[in-house]
Amino acid sequence: VPAAQRAARALPFRNGTRPMPADVRERPQQSIVTADDEDRLAREASGSTAVGNGILVSDAGTTGTLIRGNYIGTNASGTAAIANTAAGIRVETANNTIGGTAAGSRNVISGNANHGVFLIGANATGNVVQENKIGTDITGTIALGNAAPGVGIGEQAYDNFIIGNLISGNGSD
Repeated sequence: VPAAQRAARALPFRNGTRPMPADVRERPQQSIVTADDEDRLAREASGSTAVGNGILVSDAGTTGTLIRGNYIGTNASGTAAIANTAAGIRVETANNTIGGTAAGSRNVISGNANHGVFLIGANATGNVVQENKIGTDITGTIALGNAAPGVGIGEQAYDNFIIGNLISGNGSD
């Protein structure tokens, strides 16, 4: 993994014991948030949940973040919930991509205590949520719902694109 990608990757632990949500408020433009198998296995082994959002993209200067290939709110195999206490992914900025069509780009975003993906605020425009499994396991056949809707679009969030996702089994879907 190139150094730029390693620096922007979602880290699952703080002090080696508790998962830590990825917070990209202080990252430069065009961050990439991915998780490799080691991260997924470490999070599963901990058996605890991240407090707050799994991934938060919130500083107006942070745009173009790519969130790809993650298991957010599930175990390492994408078959059981290990919920975050808020949204799986909360986005408050513009022009970010969650998922994608390329192999390995899709995220499993399930089992969270709020929305799977939540786009909110006047700066949350031009975002793309594409080809993810939201509210299901990795196979797409077993419900691992998020407590709120799979994708929520909050106040003042306009011109976002929700394309080709499997969204099922969530609260209010």
